[in-house]
Amino acid sequence: MARPKKLSIDYFPHDTKHGKTMFIIESKYGNAGYAFWFKILELLGASEGHYYQCKSTEDIEFLTAKTRLSWVECQKILETLANMGAIDADLWKKRQIIWSDNFIERIKDVYRKRIDEIPEKPTLKIFSNGRNGVSDSENGVSGIGSTQTKLKETKLKETKLKKTKEKKTEEKIEYAEFVSMTKAEYRKLVAEYGRDNTKKMIDVLDNYKGSKGKTYKSDYRAILSWVVEKINAVPRQKLKVRAEARMIECSGCGTVWSTGEYEACPVCTGRAKRRTPSEPQKIGGDIKEALKK
Repeated sequence: MARPKKLSIDYFPHDTKHGKTMFIIESKYGNAGYAFWFKILELLGASEGHYYQCKSTEDIEFLTAKTRLSWVECQKILETLANMGAIDADLWKKRQIIWSDNFIERIKDVYRKRIDEIPEKPTLKIFSNGRNGVSDSENGVSGIGSTQTKLKETKLKETKLKKTKEKKTEEKIEYAEFVSMTKAEYRKLVAEYGRDNTKKMIDVLDNYKGSKGKTYKSDYRAILSWVVEKINAVPRQKLKVRAEARMIECSGCGTVWSTGEYEACPVCTGRAKRRTPSEPQKIGGDIKEALKK
């Protein structure tokens, strides 16, 4: 089996004297520009086909990590290189592909020694399916657009998808003209404060929103933040604890009655002890019924 052709190189010439490209880049961007240009050449040399496309987020992050510059800084330098002809202007501006004819010219001898054909320059009749988002196609040019536009489109799609999922999983129901919440939120209010208090709180919020023209991102959160306090709604659990705290049990016969009714047991006049919230099982029946006795 024949050995696969190698379309990359391990090294390239680094001249001691530089031309206009390096002079302009270094004078305009300092040492960062100098280092950036040679790191780009290293990247082109190591890349299959000697081109690099900044298409995906991963491609951009790799380039910025390699050059230690922000994507904005990279774009400025690449724009300058394209305007100078150091990299192909059409490929960069239309497809964000970095290709340098001068670089290919300098490494031709490597491929002559290999007796291999030197990689050809990518054309605009390509679309994003292959390595680095580029592959040959007979279907003509596809609309790829700029990298920044693509990133914005991707984020927009993700946002729309997220909103669609939220709508599917959390459909809100109108419990009053101006108050709506999910079933789960309504059930939480009923479980915590009872059906009557929940209705009162919804009515209060409905009247407030209707008269003031106020809107909330979450009516459920608005109820918890101020409506509960407005109507002095007390959670059921606290009511239970308060009721239990008012109960007294006779230490002699076990009769239960509420604080304030009798100081001694009404049955045997024995000594009484205050019932604690941790002893609800001794009350025998519903707390409200015990309070009536």
